[in-house]
Amino acid sequence: MKNTPVDAIPDLSDVQVIIKTSYPGQAPQVVEDQVTYPLTTAMLSVPGAQTVRGYSFFGDSYVYIIFDDDTDLYWARSRVLEYLSQV
Repeated sequence: MKNTPVDAIPDLSDVQVIIKTSYPGQAPQVVEDQVTYPLTTAMLSVPGAQTVRGYSFFGDSYVYIIFDDDTDLYWARSRVLEYLSQV
C-alpha cells in the first residue's frame, strides 16, 4: 500500500478507438448498409476487442471499438488500422 501511486483524478475511461467515416448526402440506411455494417463486422475480429458498436446518421458513420482495460491504446489503434486496411 505504501508504494501505490495516488492520482487526484484517475483515468477511468475505457480504452476505445473510434472510426468516423463521412459519406456526404447519403441517407442513414445507405450509410448503414455500405459503410457501418462492413466496418463493424470487420472490427469484431480485432484481438482484445470487448465491444463493437456502430451508429449511422445522415452522411456519417461512427464505429466504436472498446478494448479490455489492460490494453495499450497505441497497440489497439495499430490493430484497428491493420484490420481497417483489410476492409
